[in-house]
Amino acid sequence: MGIAPSTPYSRPDGTLIATTNANGIFYLDDVSNFLTHPYSNIAVGSNEAARIWVGWINDWTVDSSGYCTGWTVSTGGGRHARQDAIDSQAVNYSIQLCSDTNPIACVEQ
Repeated sequence: MGIAPSTPYSRPDGTLIATTNANGIFYLDDVSNFLTHPYSNIAVGSNEAARIWVGWINDWTVDSSGYCTGWTVSTGGGRHARQDAIDSQAVNYSIQLCSDTNPIACVEQ
């Protein structure tokens, strides 16, 4: 099951991250803002500390080129995003080595 359509998603502290559109996609406006607030309320301070595993590409689809083989291998590369961003970097920042340790974006429906 993917992200639900027309559904608000919040951080554990109750802060709204964003509400999905009818297609189950976070997209707020035409200036590339995807989220109302970032995934994390923690000031992370650097690109490396801000990384979070997601496995998506910019159009919110799963990266078909592989994403660490379902998170079961430490070789290759997988998609990560920035947990302190609200723009496209909140969806897809770049590819990172699968052996790197980062939090995983989990969605509760």
